[in-house]
Amino acid sequence: MRVLVGHADYRFDALAAALVDGDPSRADACVEIVSGTSQLTGLLSEIFRQVVTVDVSRQLLADAPPGLGSSIQADAATLPIVTGSMAAVVGINVVPHPAEIRRVLRPGGVLALVSPRIAEPPMLRDIPTVVGALGRDWSAVDLKTRWGRWTLMRQG
Repeated sequence: MRVLVGHADYRFDALAAALVDGDPSRADACVEIVSGTSQLTGLLSEIFRQVVTVDVSRQLLADAPPGLGSSIQADAATLPIVTGSMAAVVGINVVPHPAEIRRVLRPGGVLALVSPRIAEPPMLRDIPTVVGALGRDWSAVDLKTRWGRWTLMRQG
């Protein structure tokens, strides 16, 4: 069992459980939006059976380490992902497109926004506005990990 540096209460398995709502059978598919060079893809692939990375930049996708999963050149505003097929949508320092997030997430899925530097304020400071844009029945929780501050948003 891995302990996240500086935050002994947040183990790797706690982050994994939070991403799949405590049900490992839900860990089938995840999309990392605005993935760049796939900074989180290795970590996500330890949790999810399939990780798809999406970025508008062909060059950044090409610079990502090989063998981490499939990648698609596309804009996060119009994801080429089947409706209701993703257990999670994850992004580092991105402002999500709420309608597109709702479309690709399956029921009970999670949107995870990551700020890599725990000590600094998150780049996306207005989480309540994002939650409100997703819909009134969405809620958010923050986790601080070795991999940054994760804001997990879920419907219900």
